[in-house]
Amino acid sequence: MNLGSDDIITKELFEIYEPLFKENYPFFGGTRLTIIDSKSKRLKTTDYQAMIGAGRCIRKDVLKDVLEIQPMYSKIQRGLDFNSMSKFKCAMKEIKNPFRTIYDIKSDTNIWAYDNLGGDELEFEKGIEGLTTKQIDNILEL
Repeated sequence: MNLGSDDIITKELFEIYEPLFKENYPFFGGTRLTIIDSKSKRLKTTDYQAMIGAGRCIRKDVLKDVLEIQPMYSKIQRGLDFNSMSKFKCAMKEIKNPFRTIYDIKSDTNIWAYDNLGGDELEFEKGIEGLTTKQIDNILEL
């Protein structure tokens, strides 16, 4: 599973993914995420209509085949997830996961700033309903 240090996933995502794990599906992931700005405490939901990097799953043998030929990520600064997906020559399944199963935390150090990303603004308290108190505290400390 692909997860960045600024991503949080919930146990509900694993429940959604479980059938695909059991089928030994080669490559799958969600298209929706919830974005949180750790500084302003604003939150929005976004559906990219295409698989995102956070929470995507790549079977080990598929990943190994690509890495034997080339690095998964190029030296580009933007579009890393879509660029890396083009290197895989296998079936990919995009899942319309519910919002608030994958969170992407934005701060001053991200390439993509919160205000530069589209999405539907949501009340902060409603948007964090699925997170534990510890996860919320960690977000607010960023």
